[in-house]
Amino acid sequence: MLFCSCNEKAENQKPELNSEPSIDTNTELKNESELEVDYSLSAELFAKDVLKENYREHSFEATDLNKPKHTEIFDNVGLKNIIAYSNKNYPKNSEPNYYEHFILFVANYQSELNALKTFALIEMTSKEKPAEYLLTNKNFFRELMHLKSEQNQAE
Repeated sequence: MLFCSCNEKAENQKPELNSEPSIDTNTELKNESELEVDYSLSAELFAKDVLKENYREHSFEATDLNKPKHTEIFDNVGLKNIIAYSNKNYPKNSEPNYYEHFILFVANYQSELNALKTFALIEMTSKEKPAEYLLTNKNFFRELMHLKSEQNQAE
């Protein structure tokens, strides 16, 4: 399950004309069937292409108490870990901890079914009136609404 955070400031972005996508040759490519199952390599290549020399990777275990609060949206049955990517120059004076500090999240689950259930929960909770989910998971709903409000403020 992949989530992107597109909140980088416009003045930091420089248009690239006639540039070819750069792929780090140190990253070992997997065969096509493995890429269909494991999106982690694709996510890593994407993050490296976007961030270039400012690439930074973070790994959070499901049981890690120090992971960023907004990653609670992924907390569900079967979560193994979360890989997040950020710009090593942002934020300048602290470790990245907020949604806008990251460009991409990859949540890895023990099974595809667990990932699909979590995705369905996120999708249904983000609808206008998720009454059935309000009752079952108040913390999950609260975190999702917090992320939506942060996104609306950024726009």
